[in-house]
Amino acid sequence: GGANIKVIEMMDNISANISDWKDDAEVRNYLEKILQGDAFDRAGLIYGFGHAVYSISDPRERIFKAFVSQLAAEKGMLDELGLYEKVEKLAPEVIAAKRHIYKGVSSFRKNGGFCRHSTFFFLHTSAHPPEPTPCGHPCSPPQSRSL
Repeated sequence: GGANIKVIEMMDNISANISDWKDDAEVRNYLEKILQGDAFDRAGLIYGFGHAVYSISDPRERIFKAFVSQLAAEKGMLDELGLYEKVEKLAPEVIAAKRHIYKGVSSFRKNGGFCRHSTFFFLHTSAHPPEPTPCGHPCSPPQSRSL
């Protein structure tokens, strides 16, 4: 409910406040400011990271990532995609270092975490977002339920 909007707003804010999207140090520094509550919405949250549902890879991630990469190329938005990928790489490291939280964060990159941000990149750049899966998210894995 609404997390995708916060991610899009956060990514718009990051892109507006970072002069060199390819500079790891500058991106990391701004992510640290967000986490400290000194930037973006001052909530101290880097949205879209750390949810336990994503600590295991979603097999659809590779297919969707390829589609998003193709879409970015077609729309001339490879630099924007590169920024999303950089945030994808650096945010779990920044969160882990600051909060000492590793579950769902430290394994995020290793296990194919691109899916969330590629989804938001897709939604941000496409006039026709994908149809949601039965659980309501275009790329999230189905939720397990206890009986």
